[in-house]
Amino acid sequence: MELYIAQSLWNHDEPELESERILVELNCRHNLSAPVTFSHSFLSLYAMTQSRLFLLGRCLQDMAHADAVIFNHGWQRQRDCVYLYEMATRFTKPIYFVDDFIFLYDEKTQQFKPNPYLEDLSRVHAVEISKHFYPGGHETNVMIGYQVISQNADHPDIRPEMQRALPKATKQEIQAFTEKLEELKTDKDFQAILSLLQTMAREGESA
Repeated sequence: MELYIAQSLWNHDEPELESERILVELNCRHNLSAPVTFSHSFLSLYAMTQSRLFLLGRCLQDMAHADAVIFNHGWQRQRDCVYLYEMATRFTKPIYFVDDFIFLYDEKTQQFKPNPYLEDLSRVHAVEISKHFYPGGHETNVMIGYQVISQNADHPDIRPEMQRALPKATKQEIQAFTEKLEELKTDKDFQAILSLLQTMAREGESA
């Protein structure tokens, strides 16, 4: 099985990316029983002069050739990785998460130790909202933890999916959120609705 290591190339240098890949490979070989090979997107001198969209396109192309994709800890905070996750999900690419491994390599002790992130609620609190425009319409994606909920012309009502993703949220909160989502236009609108989503996620876990 060939695993593509998802990384955000934007604002990172190659030595930093390589160090991250080495750790991902160590953790995969220790936790996965099946033989694996690895692939990744290389940050060449030419690529460093290109736009963020160019780098993302390169990553999508490289990911498409692999059998599956793996996301490292903290991928939810990297917008490029969130988009790679959305595409992998939409096109049914098998996905692995380092955060789900039972053991992780500790660089200080150079030993494998129980994964501390398995009980880390920050993964559940991780939320993201993105809006993509295309000829004739647009699509809004709401990410809660590892779940992506898409709202578009073919699927305008996402309240049932939101309720399942946030079972502790009230119907009034879900309704208020979806109404604000439809009116999303400015940065101020985005910050307000993202704050509302973060609040619902935190309250849902602490309830």
